[in-house]
Amino acid sequence: MLTVVSGAPCSGKTTFVLENAKADDVVIDLDRIAVALTVGVVEGHDFSKACKAIARSARDAAKRKALEYASNDRGFTVWLIESSPAPSAVSLYRQIGAKFVVCNPGLDVCLERLKDRPVHNRMEMDKVIREWYANRV
Repeated sequence: MLTVVSGAPCSGKTTFVLENAKADDVVIDLDRIAVALTVGVVEGHDFSKACKAIARSARDAAKRKALEYASNDRGFTVWLIESSPAPSAVSLYRQIGAKFVVCNPGLDVCLERLKDRPVHNRMEMDKVIREWYANRV
């Protein structure tokens, strides 16, 4: 089973998955992959460009393999966290019977949660959050 969890940054996607996934489920989350590729703690998802690029490649490879498993009922769920899946990806996910969850606490809640992130990446994330909501209207 594949469950795709989408939503703006700071919308609670990772929290939702952590609260609902079982111990033997697979979680594909770009932020968690990036953390695994670094030494120490990276505050506020402030990864280097190289780390982000490598993490995206790793996520894409994991996604391809996980989709093979998710298309057959193997007794576990693949949780895929993607802020805004492309229409072609949504179509593919639907073909294999994916469930979709959209985390949408509202623009104001996401912007309030953003205040907990480091100052230097708030402007970028503010823009991404606002774009996510603008594209949903």
